[in-house]
Amino acid sequence: MCSLQDTDNVSLTQSSPDIITPDEMKELFAAMWYFSLLSVAGCIFNALTTFFLKISNQGIGKMVLSISFMDFIFSISFIFTVIQIPAPILCDIGSFFWGVGFTGSLWWSCCFAHCLFYSVKYETNDTPDKFIRKYWIIAAFISIISGSSAAVLKGWSLDKSTGICFHPINMAEKLADDWAISIIFVTPLVAAVGYCSVCYIVLIKELRKTNSRKFIELIIYPLILIVCAFPILTQRTYHFFCRDCEKLYWLYWLTTALFRCQGLFNAFAFGLSKRILEGFKVKCARKTKNMKKQDLYQTLSSAISGDYEGEEEDDAMKLSLPSFVKVSPTREFTPSL
Repeated sequence: MCSLQDTDNVSLTQSSPDIITPDEMKELFAAMWYFSLLSVAGCIFNALTTFFLKISNQGIGKMVLSISFMDFIFSISFIFTVIQIPAPILCDIGSFFWGVGFTGSLWWSCCFAHCLFYSVKYETNDTPDKFIRKYWIIAAFISIISGSSAAVLKGWSLDKSTGICFHPINMAEKLADDWAISIIFVTPLVAAVGYCSVCYIVLIKELRKTNSRKFIELIIYPLILIVCAFPILTQRTYHFFCRDCEKLYWLYWLTTALFRCQGLFNAFAFGLSKRILEGFKVKCARKTKNMKKQDLYQTLSSAISGDYEGEEEDDAMKLSLPSFVKVSPTREFTPSL
């Protein structure tokens, strides 16, 4: 069994030189980077929306900001797979950020599942505010541990042929069963997907019994994790137990792209939720109402100002004109005879 610490000089095409070239690999990594950028944009949208609608001080708003922050770190870390890296130490830095964002995003998805479970079980609306501090403390602890482990165990390595960082297990079959990857990738992913799946199944049954849509928005985030992570988890598990099976690289990239879109899907779930759409409608209605009030105020002010200036002008004319000049209704001056 290989160790990740011996993979500094691993080539991207080491395990399958006849299937894919280094240039093709770079193009594939670049394509995957675009999916990461979409997730980055989604995370920024969530953060701006939270502040714009002034819900960042609420428990649910803090949870949305937290998962968006972790999704942002996870997505932006893949920049190390598309730029030229001069030293292997930078791949270790990329591994650290990848581990932090990856585990943090999983954790906050589980927090949404726990929040939903607690809210339905005890029929309360203050669950996010009640547990937010505990969520933060645990998130910081496990994220730093995961990121440090990914860096120490060489989760990413520098490929000498392309000059970019990559996961050795992505292409090297001999590293597919490495225990280190099981610790920093497979184990937390299985735990998170399993926990969210159990919560989702149990709570859907409870919500159907009560025919309630009260907590429906909290279901979305655990569901997104299941949809995005389950395919890649299934594919990796299949290749682990069937090492002699044909490796379908199009399936690998498809599952990877779906997994990287988690931040984007979270943005859709948040931005298209009923509460957020109503918030935007209220904001737009207030803005339109204020604009109408301002236009009416300006119109009235102009009318009053115009009448007042006209009266002043008439008074000034009456005071300044000599006695032998008369003012006609059309304001044409005619001398008196």
